[in-house]
Amino acid sequence: MNTKEIIKEVRNLVFGEEKEVKEFADYKTNDGIVLRCDELAEGNQVSIISEDGENVSGAATYVLEDGKTIEVGEDGVIVSVADSEPIEEEVEEVMESEELKDEKCEDKYSDRIAKLEDGMDRLLSMFSKEIDAKDDLEKEVSELKTELEEFKKAPAQEEIVIGKKQAKANKRSNTIEQLRKFRK
Repeated sequence: MNTKEIIKEVRNLVFGEEKEVKEFADYKTNDGIVLRCDELAEGNQVSIISEDGENVSGAATYVLEDGKTIEVGEDGVIVSVADSEPIEEEVEEVMESEELKDEKCEDKYSDRIAKLEDGMDRLLSMFSKEIDAKDDLEKEVSELKTELEEFKKAPAQEEIVIGKKQAKANKRSNTIEQLRKFRK
C-alpha cells in the first residue's frame, strides 16, 4: 500500500465518505489568456483565470497555444473542441508576402538611403576638417604663448631714443634763452 492509499483510508475513517476531488488543468491561449477546466471536452465548464481570480467564461472562441480551437457557450460550457487546421501554410503565405513587401521597400528606398549615407559622409568629412583646423589653431596659439613668455623673460636692451621735432613755441623760447645767455 502506498501513502496515497493510506491517506484515503484514514480520510474515510475520520470523515466518513470520501469526497471526490476534481483536478483541473490550465490551458493558455494565443492571446495569453489562461483557461481552466477539468478536461477539454464538450459539456465541461470553462473558467478564465485573471488577477481578479477565477471567473466563468462567457460565449467566446479561444485558440490555444497547441492549435486547438475551443468554442464556449453563454453559460461557460464547452460547445465544441476542434483541432485547428495547420496554420503553417497561412504563416508561410504571410511571410512570403512580407518578404515581397520588404524587397519592394528596399528597392524603393535604396537610392534615398544611398544619398543619405553619402551626405552623412560629406558632413563627417567637413567636420573632421574643421576639427583638424581647430587643432592646428590651438597648436599655433600655444606656440605663440610660449614665444610671448620667452620674450617677457628676455633682458631689456639699451633704451632707444627716438628724436622728435620740437614744437615752434619751444624753438622760440629756446632761441630767446640763447640770446639772453649771449648778452650776459
